[in-house]
Amino acid sequence: MVEQKPEEVSSSLKDNFLLILLSFLFISSCENSFKNFDDKLIDHQLELEEFTDKSNLRKEEIVETIDEKQS
Repeated sequence: MVEQKPEEVSSSLKDNFLLILLSFLFISSCENSFKNFDDKLIDHQLELEEFTDKSNLRKEEIVETIDEKQS
């Protein structure tokens, strides 16, 4: 087994800790970004459903108006 000096071990632990910390921050940031994306996607989906409902109502009104004019 290779023996290391205490200074080298300490430096290695600091490097690993920094790497782990940066990885955690990166993953946490990605997770938040995906959550924000999901929330916005849900909001847009609700807006689209609302628009579709309004569009269908308007279409029915137009069809009724055309039918009345033709009668």
